[in-house]
Amino acid sequence: MPPLHIRSCDQFNPKNIIKLVFESFDNCGVVWAVLRGESSLPDYTRYDIDILVRRNDSTKIELALTRVVKESSLSLKRVVDKFRYKCFMLYRLGQDPFYLTLDFLEGSIFKFMPYADSEYALNNRVRNSRNIWVVPKGYSAFDMLLKELLRHNSFKSNSRDEVRRKCQIDPEGFFRAAEPYFPRELVENLLQFCLAGDWVQVESLVTDLRRSVWSNAKHHPISCIEFLWKNLEQVLSPKLSSHVVLVGPDGSGKTSVANHVATHLYHFPFKRCNIYEHRFGVIPTLSELKRKIWRSLNINYNKIPIPTPGTPRSGMNPEHSFIMGSLYVIYYSLDYWFGRIVLARLRSQGALVIFARYYYDYIYQKGYRNVPRFLISTMRLFVPTPDLLIYLNRSAQEIYDAKPELDKVEIEYQQALILEQVVNIKNAYIVDASQGLEKTVEIVARIIIDDWGKR
Repeated sequence: MPPLHIRSCDQFNPKNIIKLVFESFDNCGVVWAVLRGESSLPDYTRYDIDILVRRNDSTKIELALTRVVKESSLSLKRVVDKFRYKCFMLYRLGQDPFYLTLDFLEGSIFKFMPYADSEYALNNRVRNSRNIWVVPKGYSAFDMLLKELLRHNSFKSNSRDEVRRKCQIDPEGFFRAAEPYFPRELVENLLQFCLAGDWVQVESLVTDLRRSVWSNAKHHPISCIEFLWKNLEQVLSPKLSSHVVLVGPDGSGKTSVANHVATHLYHFPFKRCNIYEHRFGVIPTLSELKRKIWRSLNINYNKIPIPTPGTPRSGMNPEHSFIMGSLYVIYYSLDYWFGRIVLARLRSQGALVIFARYYYDYIYQKGYRNVPRFLISTMRLFVPTPDLLIYLNRSAQEIYDAKPELDKVEIEYQQALILEQVVNIKNAYIVDASQGLEKTVEIVARIIIDDWGKR
Protein backbone atom coordinates (compact mmCIF):
# COMPACT_ATOMS: atom_id res chain seq x y z
CA MET A 1 0.00 0.00 0.00
CA PRO A 2 1.55 3.36 -1.01
CA PRO A 3 2.39 5.87 1.73
CA LEU A 4 0.20 8.89 2.30
CA HIS A 5 1.67 11.98 0.68
CA ILE A 6 0.44 14.71 3.04
CA ARG A 7 2.27 14.90 6.34
CA SER A 8 -0.36 16.75 8.37
CA CYS A 9 1.68 16.32 11.54
CA ASP A 10 4.36 18.60 10.01
CA GLN A 11 1.88 21.44 9.60
CA PHE A 12 -1.54 20.92 11.13
CA ASN A 13 -4.12 22.26 8.74
CA PRO A 14 -7.80 21.23 8.41
CA LYS A 15 -7.55 21.42 4.63
CA ASN A 16 -4.64 19.00 4.68
CA ILE A 17 -6.50 16.65 7.00
CA ILE A 18 -9.44 16.44 4.59
CA LYS A 19 -7.07 15.78 1.70
CA LEU A 20 -5.33 13.14 3.79
CA VAL A 21 -8.65 11.40 4.47
CA PHE A 22 -9.63 11.31 0.81
CA GLU A 23 -6.18 10.13 -0.26
CA SER A 24 -6.31 7.35 2.31
CA PHE A 25 -9.70 6.20 0.98
CA ASP A 26 -8.23 5.88 -2.52
CA ASN A 27 -5.12 4.06 -1.28
CA CYS A 28 -7.24 1.58 0.67
CA GLY A 29 -9.56 0.86 -2.25
CA VAL A 30 -12.69 2.51 -0.83
CA VAL A 31 -15.35 3.32 -3.45
CA TRP A 32 -16.61 6.68 -2.21
CA ALA A 33 -18.17 9.94 -3.37
CA VAL A 34 -19.17 13.13 -1.57
CA LEU A 35 -22.94 13.61 -1.62
CA ARG A 36 -23.23 17.36 -1.05
CA GLY A 37 -21.23 20.42 -0.12
CA GLU A 38 -18.43 19.36 -2.46
CA SER A 39 -17.88 22.88 -3.82
CA SER A 40 -16.24 24.05 -0.59
CA LEU A 41 -14.02 21.00 -0.08
CA PRO A 42 -11.27 20.54 0.93
CA ASP A 43 -10.94 24.13 2.12
CA TYR A 44 -14.02 24.23 4.31
CA THR A 45 -16.80 22.08 5.71
CA ARG A 46 -19.44 23.60 7.95
CA TYR A 47 -20.09 20.64 10.23
CA ASP A 48 -19.61 17.26 8.59
CA ILE A 49 -18.99 15.53 5.28
CA ASP A 50 -21.63 13.15 3.89
CA ILE A 51 -19.94 10.35 1.96
CA LEU A 52 -21.68 7.67 -0.08
CA VAL A 53 -19.93 4.27 0.12
CA ARG A 54 -20.58 0.63 -0.71
CA ARG A 55 -21.76 -1.75 2.00
CA ASN A 56 -18.79 -4.09 1.68
CA ASP A 57 -16.26 -1.30 2.21
CA SER A 58 -16.67 -0.92 6.00
CA THR A 59 -13.39 -2.67 6.80
CA LYS A 60 -11.52 -0.62 4.20
CA ILE A 61 -12.97 2.61 5.63
CA GLU A 62 -11.78 1.82 9.15
CA LEU A 63 -8.36 0.86 7.79
CA ALA A 64 -8.15 4.15 5.90
CA LEU A 65 -9.11 6.19 8.97
CA THR A 66 -6.61 4.26 11.10
CA ARG A 67 -3.89 5.23 8.64
CA VAL A 68 -4.94 8.88 8.91
CA VAL A 69 -4.66 8.69 12.69
CA LYS A 70 -1.15 7.23 12.45
CA GLU A 71 -0.13 9.89 9.97
CA SER A 72 -1.50 12.85 11.91
CA SER A 73 -1.86 14.21 15.42
CA LEU A 74 -5.53 13.24 15.56
CA SER A 75 -7.58 10.68 17.47
CA LEU A 76 -10.58 8.73 16.18
CA LYS A 77 -13.99 7.94 17.65
CA ARG A 78 -16.99 6.13 16.25
CA VAL A 79 -19.93 8.30 17.27
CA VAL A 80 -22.90 6.49 15.70
CA ASP A 81 -23.34 3.03 14.21
CA LYS A 82 -26.82 2.50 12.80
CA PHE A 83 -28.47 0.82 9.85
CA ARG A 84 -26.27 1.51 6.83
CA TYR A 85 -24.95 4.65 8.49
CA LYS A 86 -21.79 5.19 10.49
CA CYS A 87 -20.43 8.41 11.90
CA PHE A 88 -16.73 8.75 12.74
CA MET A 89 -14.99 11.76 14.19
CA LEU A 90 -11.35 12.70 13.80
CA TYR A 91 -10.44 15.12 16.54
CA ARG A 92 -7.74 16.80 18.53
CA LEU A 93 -8.28 18.29 21.98
CA GLY A 94 -6.22 20.93 23.73
CA GLN A 95 -5.76 24.65 23.26
CA ASP A 96 -6.44 24.43 19.51
CA PRO A 97 -9.20 21.78 19.24
CA PHE A 98 -10.18 20.29 15.90
CA TYR A 99 -13.18 18.14 14.95
CA LEU A 100 -13.90 16.55 11.59
CA THR A 101 -17.12 14.54 11.41
CA LEU A 102 -17.46 11.98 8.62
CA ASP A 103 -20.89 10.50 7.91
CA PHE A 104 -20.74 7.31 5.84
CA LEU A 105 -23.98 6.33 4.13
CA GLU A 106 -24.34 2.92 2.51
CA GLY A 107 -27.05 4.17 0.19
CA SER A 108 -29.77 6.82 0.26
CA ILE A 109 -32.09 5.32 2.89
CA PHE A 110 -35.32 6.42 4.59
CA LYS A 111 -35.63 4.20 7.68
CA PHE A 112 -34.80 0.85 6.02
CA MET A 113 -36.04 1.65 2.51
CA PRO A 114 -33.89 3.01 -0.34
CA TYR A 115 -35.18 6.06 -2.16
CA ALA A 116 -32.37 6.65 -4.69
CA ASP A 117 -30.20 4.37 -6.82
CA SER A 118 -26.87 4.57 -5.01
CA GLU A 119 -25.24 2.04 -7.34
CA TYR A 120 -25.93 4.38 -10.24
CA ALA A 121 -24.31 7.20 -8.25
CA LEU A 122 -21.14 5.26 -7.39
CA ASN A 123 -20.81 3.73 -10.85
CA ASN A 124 -21.05 7.20 -12.41
CA ARG A 125 -19.03 9.18 -9.88
CA VAL A 126 -16.53 11.68 -11.27
CA ARG A 127 -13.57 13.58 -9.94
CA ASN A 128 -14.17 17.31 -9.74
CA SER A 129 -11.57 19.99 -10.35
CA ARG A 130 -10.25 19.52 -6.82
CA ASN A 131 -9.65 15.80 -7.31
CA ILE A 132 -12.60 14.79 -5.11
CA TRP A 133 -14.96 12.00 -6.10
CA VAL A 134 -18.52 13.36 -6.36
CA VAL A 135 -21.86 11.83 -7.35
CA PRO A 136 -23.69 13.08 -10.45
CA LYS A 137 -25.22 16.47 -9.77
CA GLY A 138 -28.74 15.29 -10.53
CA TYR A 139 -28.36 12.46 -8.02
CA SER A 140 -27.04 14.88 -5.41
CA ALA A 141 -30.05 17.17 -5.96
CA PHE A 142 -32.53 14.29 -5.67
CA ASP A 143 -30.84 12.93 -2.54
CA MET A 144 -30.77 16.34 -0.83
CA LEU A 145 -34.42 16.89 -1.67
CA LEU A 146 -35.77 13.51 -0.60
CA LYS A 147 -33.67 13.37 2.55
CA GLU A 148 -35.52 16.41 3.89
CA LEU A 149 -38.98 15.85 2.40
CA LEU A 150 -39.39 12.26 3.61
CA ARG A 151 -38.29 13.09 7.14
CA HIS A 152 -39.64 16.57 7.73
CA ASN A 153 -42.40 17.24 5.14
CA SER A 154 -40.54 20.38 4.08
CA PHE A 155 -37.36 21.42 2.33
CA LYS A 156 -34.98 23.82 4.04
CA SER A 157 -34.55 27.16 2.30
CA ASN A 158 -30.75 27.30 2.48
CA SER A 159 -30.46 24.30 0.11
CA ARG A 160 -33.04 25.35 -2.50
CA ASP A 161 -30.73 27.29 -4.80
CA GLU A 162 -28.19 24.46 -4.86
CA VAL A 163 -30.84 21.85 -5.69
CA ARG A 164 -32.35 24.01 -8.42
CA ARG A 165 -28.93 24.66 -9.98
CA LYS A 166 -27.99 20.96 -9.96
CA CYS A 167 -31.34 20.04 -11.51
CA GLN A 168 -30.68 22.48 -14.33
CA ILE A 169 -27.23 21.02 -14.97
CA ASP A 170 -28.13 17.32 -14.74
CA PRO A 171 -31.86 16.54 -15.11
CA GLU A 172 -31.01 13.05 -16.41
CA GLY A 173 -29.16 12.22 -13.18
CA PHE A 174 -32.25 13.34 -11.25
CA PHE A 175 -34.38 10.84 -13.16
CA ARG A 176 -31.80 8.05 -12.93
CA ALA A 177 -31.62 8.47 -9.14
CA ALA A 178 -35.40 8.10 -8.78
CA GLU A 179 -36.03 5.54 -11.51
CA PRO A 180 -36.21 2.30 -9.47
CA TYR A 181 -38.50 3.66 -6.75
CA PHE A 182 -40.88 6.31 -8.09
CA PRO A 183 -43.36 6.63 -10.99
CA ARG A 184 -42.00 8.63 -13.91
CA GLU A 185 -44.86 11.10 -13.82
CA LEU A 186 -44.28 11.89 -10.15
CA VAL A 187 -40.59 12.50 -10.76
CA GLU A 188 -41.35 14.72 -13.76
CA ASN A 189 -43.65 16.87 -11.63
CA LEU A 190 -41.05 17.05 -8.86
CA LEU A 191 -38.32 18.10 -11.29
CA GLN A 192 -40.57 20.67 -12.95
CA PHE A 193 -41.40 22.31 -9.61
CA CYS A 194 -37.71 22.32 -8.59
CA LEU A 195 -36.68 23.99 -11.85
CA ALA A 196 -39.42 26.59 -11.40
CA GLY A 197 -38.42 27.18 -7.78
CA ASP A 198 -41.99 26.42 -6.68
CA TRP A 199 -41.18 24.89 -3.31
CA VAL A 200 -44.78 24.97 -2.10
CA GLN A 201 -45.69 22.58 -4.91
CA VAL A 202 -42.59 20.50 -4.19
CA GLU A 203 -43.69 20.04 -0.58
CA SER A 204 -47.23 19.20 -1.71
CA LEU A 205 -45.85 15.99 -3.24
CA VAL A 206 -44.60 14.61 0.09
CA THR A 207 -47.57 12.27 0.58
CA ASP A 208 -47.16 10.75 -2.89
CA LEU A 209 -43.41 10.39 -2.42
CA ARG A 210 -43.85 8.66 0.93
CA ARG A 211 -46.53 6.38 -0.50
CA SER A 212 -44.14 5.28 -3.25
CA VAL A 213 -41.33 4.60 -0.80
CA TRP A 214 -43.53 2.61 1.56
CA SER A 215 -44.96 0.59 -1.33
CA ASN A 216 -41.47 -0.88 -1.72
CA ALA A 217 -41.28 -1.84 1.97
CA LYS A 218 -42.58 -5.36 1.30
CA HIS A 219 -39.50 -6.00 -0.83
CA HIS A 220 -37.12 -5.37 2.09
CA PRO A 221 -38.12 -7.66 5.02
CA ILE A 222 -34.50 -8.56 5.84
CA SER A 223 -33.50 -4.89 5.79
CA CYS A 224 -36.39 -4.12 8.16
CA ILE A 225 -35.11 -6.67 10.69
CA GLU A 226 -31.55 -5.38 10.34
CA PHE A 227 -32.79 -1.79 10.74
CA LEU A 228 -34.64 -2.60 13.97
CA TRP A 229 -31.72 -4.57 15.38
CA LYS A 230 -29.04 -1.99 14.56
CA ASN A 231 -31.09 0.86 16.00
CA LEU A 232 -31.88 -1.11 19.15
CA GLU A 233 -28.21 -1.92 19.50
CA GLN A 234 -27.30 1.76 19.16
CA VAL A 235 -29.91 2.81 21.73
CA LEU A 236 -28.79 0.17 24.25
CA SER A 237 -25.11 0.88 23.71
CA PRO A 238 -24.64 4.41 22.34
CA LYS A 239 -21.14 5.16 21.17
CA LEU A 240 -20.80 8.72 22.39
CA SER A 241 -23.06 11.23 24.10
CA SER A 242 -23.10 13.16 27.36
CA HIS A 243 -25.76 13.77 30.01
CA VAL A 244 -24.86 16.84 32.07
CA VAL A 245 -26.65 18.38 35.06
CA LEU A 246 -25.99 21.87 36.46
CA VAL A 247 -26.87 22.59 40.08
CA GLY A 248 -26.93 25.70 42.22
CA PRO A 249 -29.44 28.01 43.94
CA ASP A 250 -31.79 30.15 41.86
CA GLY A 251 -29.80 32.97 40.30
CA SER A 252 -26.49 31.09 40.07
CA GLY A 253 -26.57 31.24 36.25
CA LYS A 254 -27.48 27.64 35.36
CA THR A 255 -29.78 28.45 32.43
CA SER A 256 -27.42 30.99 30.88
CA VAL A 257 -24.46 28.65 31.18
CA ALA A 258 -26.45 25.73 29.73
CA ASN A 259 -27.54 27.77 26.70
CA HIS A 260 -24.06 29.09 25.94
CA VAL A 261 -22.36 25.71 26.45
CA ALA A 262 -24.84 24.06 24.07
CA THR A 263 -24.17 26.73 21.43
CA HIS A 264 -20.42 26.33 21.92
CA LEU A 265 -20.40 22.52 21.60
CA TYR A 266 -23.05 22.04 18.91
CA HIS A 267 -21.37 19.93 16.21
CA PHE A 268 -18.05 20.48 17.93
CA PRO A 269 -18.12 17.67 18.97
CA PHE A 270 -21.79 16.80 19.61
CA LYS A 271 -24.13 16.08 16.69
CA ARG A 272 -27.02 17.69 18.56
CA CYS A 273 -27.58 19.53 21.85
CA ASN A 274 -30.78 19.41 23.91
CA ILE A 275 -31.43 21.66 26.91
CA TYR A 276 -34.04 20.88 29.57
CA GLU A 277 -35.09 23.34 32.23
CA HIS A 278 -36.07 20.79 34.85
CA ARG A 279 -37.49 17.53 33.55
CA PHE A 280 -38.09 15.59 30.34
CA GLY A 281 -41.75 16.60 30.04
CA VAL A 282 -42.96 13.08 29.23
CA ILE A 283 -45.93 13.34 31.58
CA PRO A 284 -48.05 16.49 32.08
CA THR A 285 -47.47 18.77 35.03
CA LEU A 286 -49.80 18.55 38.00
CA SER A 287 -51.11 22.02 37.18
CA GLU A 288 -52.00 20.82 33.65
CA LEU A 289 -53.86 17.83 35.11
CA LYS A 290 -55.68 20.13 37.50
CA ARG A 291 -56.67 22.46 34.66
CA LYS A 292 -58.04 19.55 32.59
CA ILE A 293 -60.04 18.21 35.54
CA TRP A 294 -61.50 21.63 36.34
CA ARG A 295 -62.41 22.23 32.70
CA SER A 296 -64.14 18.84 32.51
CA LEU A 297 -66.22 20.01 35.48
CA ASN A 298 -66.90 23.38 33.80
CA ILE A 299 -64.99 25.22 36.51
CA ASN A 300 -62.84 28.20 35.57
CA TYR A 301 -59.17 27.58 36.24
CA ASN A 302 -57.07 30.62 37.03
CA LYS A 303 -53.39 29.79 36.98
CA ILE A 304 -51.29 31.58 39.58
CA PRO A 305 -49.06 34.07 37.69
CA ILE A 306 -45.34 33.32 37.73
CA PRO A 307 -43.26 36.20 39.15
CA THR A 308 -40.92 38.03 36.76
CA PRO A 309 -37.38 36.60 37.06
CA GLY A 310 -35.30 38.72 39.38
CA THR A 311 -38.27 39.83 41.49
CA PRO A 312 -36.97 40.14 45.08
CA ARG A 313 -37.85 37.10 47.24
CA SER A 314 -39.96 35.58 44.44
CA GLY A 315 -38.23 32.26 45.08
CA MET A 316 -38.99 32.29 48.82
CA ASN A 317 -42.06 30.12 48.41
CA PRO A 318 -43.54 28.54 51.55
CA GLU A 319 -42.50 24.98 52.25
CA HIS A 320 -44.92 22.37 50.93
CA SER A 321 -46.69 20.20 53.45
CA PHE A 322 -45.50 16.63 54.00
CA ILE A 323 -48.29 15.27 51.76
CA MET A 324 -48.07 17.83 48.96
CA GLY A 325 -44.26 17.83 48.86
CA SER A 326 -44.16 14.03 48.79
CA LEU A 327 -46.75 13.99 45.99
CA TYR A 328 -44.61 16.34 43.90
CA VAL A 329 -41.48 14.22 44.41
CA ILE A 330 -43.22 10.91 43.63
CA TYR A 331 -45.12 12.21 40.62
CA TYR A 332 -42.23 13.98 38.92
CA SER A 333 -39.89 11.07 39.63
CA LEU A 334 -42.05 9.16 37.15
CA ASP A 335 -41.22 11.78 34.52
CA TYR A 336 -37.52 11.04 35.00
CA TRP A 337 -38.25 7.31 34.87
CA PHE A 338 -40.14 7.53 31.58
CA GLY A 339 -37.60 10.10 30.44
CA ARG A 340 -35.05 7.30 30.21
CA ILE A 341 -36.63 6.48 26.85
CA VAL A 342 -36.09 10.05 25.62
CA LEU A 343 -32.55 10.04 26.98
CA ALA A 344 -31.73 6.73 25.29
CA ARG A 345 -32.96 8.06 21.94
CA LEU A 346 -30.87 11.22 22.28
CA ARG A 347 -27.82 9.26 23.35
CA SER A 348 -28.15 7.07 20.27
CA GLN A 349 -27.84 10.26 18.19
CA GLY A 350 -24.61 11.37 19.83
CA ALA A 351 -26.33 14.21 21.69
CA LEU A 352 -25.28 16.49 24.50
CA VAL A 353 -28.18 16.60 26.99
CA ILE A 354 -27.97 19.44 29.54
CA PHE A 355 -30.32 20.00 32.46
CA ALA A 356 -30.30 23.47 33.99
CA ARG A 357 -32.35 22.02 36.89
CA TYR A 358 -32.76 18.39 37.89
CA TYR A 359 -34.14 16.00 40.49
CA TYR A 360 -31.44 17.14 42.91
CA ASP A 361 -33.41 20.36 43.40
CA TYR A 362 -35.68 18.41 45.76
CA ILE A 363 -32.71 17.88 48.07
CA TYR A 364 -31.88 21.52 48.64
CA GLN A 365 -34.80 23.73 47.54
CA LYS A 366 -36.89 25.40 50.24
CA GLY A 367 -40.25 24.02 49.14
CA TYR A 368 -39.32 20.38 49.90
CA ARG A 369 -37.88 20.61 53.41
CA ASN A 370 -40.86 18.69 54.85
CA VAL A 371 -40.40 15.73 52.48
CA PRO A 372 -38.76 12.76 54.25
CA ARG A 373 -35.15 12.32 53.15
CA PHE A 374 -35.62 8.57 52.73
CA LEU A 375 -38.42 9.22 50.18
CA ILE A 376 -36.19 11.55 48.14
CA SER A 377 -33.37 8.99 48.29
CA THR A 378 -35.70 6.15 47.29
CA MET A 379 -37.29 7.95 44.37
CA ARG A 380 -33.82 8.96 43.22
CA LEU A 381 -33.40 5.32 42.14
CA PHE A 382 -35.85 6.09 39.31
CA VAL A 383 -33.72 8.97 38.06
CA PRO A 384 -30.99 8.55 35.40
CA THR A 385 -27.60 9.36 36.91
CA PRO A 386 -25.87 12.01 34.80
CA ASP A 387 -22.43 11.55 33.32
CA LEU A 388 -21.41 14.86 34.85
CA LEU A 389 -22.82 16.95 37.68
CA ILE A 390 -21.46 20.49 37.76
CA TYR A 391 -22.06 22.80 40.71
CA LEU A 392 -21.82 26.49 39.78
CA ASN A 393 -20.35 28.02 42.89
CA ARG A 394 -20.72 31.77 43.50
CA SER A 395 -20.81 33.81 46.69
CA ALA A 396 -24.27 34.19 48.17
CA GLN A 397 -23.88 37.97 48.15
CA GLU A 398 -23.02 37.99 44.43
CA ILE A 399 -26.04 35.83 43.59
CA TYR A 400 -28.34 37.98 45.70
CA ASP A 401 -27.05 41.24 44.18
CA ALA A 402 -27.67 39.94 40.63
CA LYS A 403 -31.00 38.11 41.20
CA PRO A 404 -32.56 38.58 44.63
CA GLU A 405 -35.12 35.82 44.16
CA LEU A 406 -33.87 34.20 47.39
CA ASP A 407 -32.59 36.01 50.45
CA LYS A 408 -28.92 35.69 51.31
CA VAL A 409 -29.50 33.33 54.25
CA GLU A 410 -31.50 30.91 52.09
CA ILE A 411 -28.85 30.98 49.34
CA GLU A 412 -26.12 30.11 51.84
CA TYR A 413 -28.26 27.31 53.31
CA GLN A 414 -28.91 25.78 49.89
CA GLN A 415 -25.22 25.98 49.02
CA ALA A 416 -24.37 24.11 52.21
CA LEU A 417 -26.90 21.37 51.37
CA ILE A 418 -25.48 21.05 47.85
CA LEU A 419 -21.94 20.63 49.15
CA GLU A 420 -23.06 18.17 51.81
CA GLN A 421 -25.64 16.03 50.01
CA VAL A 422 -25.44 16.62 46.24
CA VAL A 423 -21.82 17.03 45.23
CA ASN A 424 -20.94 13.50 46.28
CA ILE A 425 -22.06 11.54 43.26
CA LYS A 426 -19.68 10.14 40.68
CA ASN A 427 -18.15 12.67 38.28
CA ALA A 428 -19.22 15.75 40.23
CA TYR A 429 -17.34 19.00 39.73
CA ILE A 430 -17.34 22.34 41.51
CA VAL A 431 -16.82 25.29 39.16
CA ASP A 432 -16.01 28.79 40.36
CA ALA A 433 -18.74 30.70 38.54
CA SER A 434 -17.73 34.09 39.94
CA GLN A 435 -15.34 34.71 37.01
CA GLY A 436 -18.09 35.83 34.66
CA LEU A 437 -20.29 34.03 32.16
CA GLU A 438 -17.70 33.69 29.38
CA LYS A 439 -15.05 32.15 31.63
CA THR A 440 -17.58 29.87 33.34
CA VAL A 441 -18.85 28.60 29.99
CA GLU A 442 -15.27 27.95 28.91
CA ILE A 443 -14.55 25.90 32.06
CA VAL A 444 -17.79 23.91 31.89
CA ALA A 445 -17.29 23.19 28.17
CA ARG A 446 -13.75 22.02 28.87
CA ILE A 447 -14.96 19.62 31.58
CA ILE A 448 -17.55 18.17 29.19
CA ILE A 449 -15.08 17.80 26.32
CA ASP A 450 -12.41 16.22 28.53
CA ASP A 451 -14.95 13.69 29.80
CA TRP A 452 -16.07 13.05 26.20
CA GLY A 453 -12.46 12.51 25.18
CA LYS A 454 -11.86 9.95 27.93
CA ARG A 455 -14.94 7.98 26.90
